[in-house]
Amino acid sequence: MAGLLEGPGSEERLRRAQEGFREASRGFRWRAFVRRWWMWGALIAVAALYVAWRQLA
Repeated sequence: MAGLLEGPGSEERLRRAQEGFREASRGFRWRAFVRRWWMWGALIAVAALYVAWRQLA
Protein backbone atom coordinates (compact mmCIF):
# COMPACT_ATOMS: atom_id res chain seq x y z
CA MET A 1 0.00 0.00 0.00
CA ALA A 2 2.82 2.39 0.83
CA GLY A 3 4.43 1.72 -2.55
CA LEU A 4 1.17 2.62 -4.26
CA LEU A 5 1.16 6.11 -2.72
CA GLU A 6 4.81 6.91 -3.49
CA GLY A 7 6.66 7.91 -6.62
CA PRO A 8 5.90 10.27 -9.49
CA GLY A 9 2.25 10.98 -10.13
CA SER A 10 1.09 9.52 -6.80
CA GLU A 11 -0.82 12.66 -5.80
CA GLU A 12 -2.57 12.72 -9.16
CA ARG A 13 -3.52 9.04 -8.79
CA LEU A 14 -4.82 9.60 -5.24
CA ARG A 15 -6.86 12.62 -6.33
CA ARG A 16 -8.37 10.66 -9.23
CA ALA A 17 -9.30 7.79 -6.88
CA GLN A 18 -10.98 10.20 -4.45
CA GLU A 19 -12.94 11.83 -7.28
CA GLY A 20 -14.08 8.43 -8.51
CA PHE A 21 -15.22 7.45 -5.02
CA ARG A 22 -17.09 10.75 -4.64
CA GLU A 23 -18.89 10.16 -7.95
CA ALA A 24 -19.86 6.64 -6.89
CA SER A 25 -21.17 7.75 -3.52
CA ARG A 26 -23.15 10.56 -5.15
CA GLY A 27 -24.68 8.07 -7.59
CA PHE A 28 -25.86 5.87 -4.73
CA ARG A 29 -29.26 7.05 -3.53
CA TRP A 30 -28.55 7.37 0.21
CA ARG A 31 -31.89 9.00 1.00
CA ALA A 32 -33.98 6.23 -0.53
CA PHE A 33 -31.82 3.61 1.19
CA VAL A 34 -32.12 5.27 4.60
CA ARG A 35 -35.85 5.84 4.19
CA ARG A 36 -36.34 2.14 3.48
CA TRP A 37 -34.05 0.65 6.12
CA TRP A 38 -33.90 3.00 9.13
CA MET A 39 -36.79 1.25 10.87
CA TRP A 40 -35.15 -2.18 10.60
CA GLY A 41 -31.89 -0.68 11.85
CA ALA A 42 -33.68 0.82 14.84
CA LEU A 43 -35.38 -2.51 15.65
CA ILE A 44 -32.06 -4.37 15.48
CA ALA A 45 -30.37 -1.75 17.67
CA VAL A 46 -33.16 -1.96 20.28
CA ALA A 47 -33.01 -5.76 20.25
CA ALA A 48 -29.22 -5.71 20.66
CA LEU A 49 -29.46 -3.25 23.56
CA TYR A 50 -32.12 -5.40 25.21
CA VAL A 51 -30.01 -8.55 24.87
CA ALA A 52 -26.94 -6.76 26.26
CA TRP A 53 -29.01 -5.42 29.18
CA ARG A 54 -30.32 -8.92 29.92
CA GLN A 55 -26.76 -10.29 29.85
CA LEU A 56 -25.62 -7.70 32.39
CA ALA A 57 -28.64 -8.06 34.67
